[in-house]
Amino acid sequence: MIQDMDQHDIQILTQLSQNARLSSEKIGRSIGLTGNAVANRIKKLVREGVIEGFRMIPKFENLEISTYAFYLENKRHSVMCGKIEELFDLPYFYTAIVCIEGSLLVFTLANSIKQAQIQERQILSILNEFEVKRRFHAEYTSIENRRTLTRLDLRIMLTLLEEPRLPVSELSKKLGVSARTVNRRLSKLIEGRDVKFTLKLQPSKIKDFIPYYLFVNLGRSSYNGTKIKLIERFKDYSIWYANFGEDKLMLSVCRRDLSEIERDLKAVERMVGCENYLSIFPSKIVYNDAPVKSALQALYEKPPIRQISVSG
Repeated sequence: MIQDMDQHDIQILTQLSQNARLSSEKIGRSIGLTGNAVANRIKKLVREGVIEGFRMIPKFENLEISTYAFYLENKRHSVMCGKIEELFDLPYFYTAIVCIEGSLLVFTLANSIKQAQIQERQILSILNEFEVKRRFHAEYTSIENRRTLTRLDLRIMLTLLEEPRLPVSELSKKLGVSARTVNRRLSKLIEGRDVKFTLKLQPSKIKDFIPYYLFVNLGRSSYNGTKIKLIERFKDYSIWYANFGEDKLMLSVCRRDLSEIERDLKAVERMVGCENYLSIFPSKIVYNDAPVKSALQALYEKPPIRQISVSG
């Protein structure tokens, strides 16, 4: 485990979770450290396993898929690592958060609820000692939110899926496209929130803090206002947050002790607009980008729609 972890390390993790392509100098300016100091801290976080790696997450609407999550509990209150490894055989398995009490949060990618229901049955056939307690479906039904990605966009995304922090200069060489063009397209993807670059974090390696995840169901009528309040409430302690569908928010939080966590949860319970929540304490996170790669490749290989000109 990493020694003497402090608030600066949490701030660095927060910055990288929001944009893993940020330079050490830019992070340093925002938290009051030199670029070299930040770079050294990042190297230490990687060396000690707090940062397992980096990850590119696409906007799933553009790939015509959605994220689904299944919260499973084991009656024996233990998780067999071998069973988790078997999930990699499933083409849609995306992420699993193994919790210290033996529960499990499994994320998959699917293009419909029906497909997610089939996935659930297949997951339970592997994890046969578990039962699903809660389901979270991040469905994106708004077609107008989808953006047509160019073939260059998809090539950029496929390359950065493997190497999320690859400099633009090296990316342009790999693609055989000018750095200026690549930078322009990549900037547009980031600004349009078509891609996000974040961390592959291992919470169990964090010392001097207690990491936990908070999954909050928000009322749709008060979603934006409640979301802003939650983000403000946890801004100094949250490593990252993510929208999950149209009425859910997931936060990764680090606290010094359990009393602070108890105060957090009581504050959430009192907050108007928070319908219910799930708090989990992770011991390990298992990442798998294979289904994203398959979805990107399928879209890249999809024949372009022929434009037909009709004249009167």
